[in-house]
Amino acid sequence: MFNFAIASFFLFFAQSGQTQKDGPVLQIINTETQIFVNSECEKSNTCDLKWVRITVKNWEIMINGEPNFGTTMIIDYETDSVENLENYGPVAFVRGCVFDARKLPDQTILKNISSAVRNFGIYRKYCYPLWTVEANFGDPFFTNSKMGRMYGWLWNTEYDSTDWKTEEYYGRQKPLTPHLYYKDTPGSAFVLGGVATNISLEFKICIYRAGDIPTEITEKDNLDFAIPIACFYWADSHIYNYETGIFEIRDEIDPFCGQCAETAKK
Repeated sequence: MFNFAIASFFLFFAQSGQTQKDGPVLQIINTETQIFVNSECEKSNTCDLKWVRITVKNWEIMINGEPNFGTTMIIDYETDSVENLENYGPVAFVRGCVFDARKLPDQTILKNISSAVRNFGIYRKYCYPLWTVEANFGDPFFTNSKMGRMYGWLWNTEYDSTDWKTEEYYGRQKPLTPHLYYKDTPGSAFVLGGVATNISLEFKICIYRAGDIPTEITEKDNLDFAIPIACFYWADSHIYNYETGIFEIRDEIDPFCGQCAETAKK
């Protein structure tokens, strides 16, 4: 959902998934899958929802001879019929930051927020010390756009595939089977001119009844606006280590992200 800028790799990834003819090769570093099977659906009266799954891939791609690192999350779900696909929807929460870092002559590391993100209808520094809803236009429905809440979901003529060559937008054509997916790539980490762009983000994405998701919220609203059916946690962590000269995937949010709100105001 978030759109901060660089990179040709966004277009590349959307078009190719893994490789692009006469272009760079995307290498998958690791993949993790989490799945929720709605086996106790009677309790929540949601038996038309069969399952929800997320797949998280950390990857590397060479652009202009330099390595770029990133993470892509794919969320998909299945219902008992195509008609019931719109009964459910995701809401995403985020905390952390995207920051630049450079080593000064005295060997100290200077960090600052230079990336912007659109949330709640405005662009702001990409810095969230506390959990915040991703609400691009104020609507917390994760896949919401000016074309509608469901338009950007994808389906594939090859069942359980996410290959771009055989996928269609739900908003353009209804699927043949009751299965949809959505891809999210927050950004890429890289070094350019001695400045490292780092990503240190945690996400929580939850599935709700679509009718339980308000059409508009503000930053001050309570995050517990409804009871989710299922939630998943994932991270996008690529932080440059100036001692080793490599990007590291870390379990914790970088401490700078807890202070970045004050820094971002300067």
